[in-house]
Amino acid sequence: MSPTAGPTLGRNFITIQGAQLATATQVLFGTVPALPLIVSDQQITVAAPPAITPGPVHVTVTTAGGLATETLTYTYIDPPQLTGLSTTTGTSFGGNVIDLTGRNLATVTKVTINGIIAQYSIGSDTVLAVIVPPSPTTGPADVTVTTAGGTTTLPGAYIYA
Repeated sequence: MSPTAGPTLGRNFITIQGAQLATATQVLFGTVPALPLIVSDQQITVAAPPAITPGPVHVTVTTAGGLATETLTYTYIDPPQLTGLSTTTGTSFGGNVIDLTGRNLATVTKVTINGIIAQYSIGSDTVLAVIVPPSPTTGPADVTVTTAGGTTTLPGAYIYA
């Protein structure tokens, strides 16, 4: 199954691979049903339904032959939240290290400042260390974080001088 985690809001597409899936009629995320789209006998896709709370759920596929015996787990993750930056100003040359603070940051997959991808290190679920990338322009820049749970932006939070 890929991906194995996603936002509590659901709606992201999951690919499940296996055998004898052409007769799949239902996929359960915990107890919540979702309708599969059959791609082939070896693959189905399904939109993850929303979840009330974050955390892992068992995923079960029902086919004409019965329930799949493979144990699959999908983890719902709350969307990220950014609350601040340790430093909000720097030169357009970049290179300084700043901390981004917030919540639900442990599954970060991408950080951008002014639309430019930044290198980062996950310190905890509430702190990221980020190397500010150089910018071709000066002025306010958006800081955006993408995680398995979604994307959030602090508009104009960093100022290139």
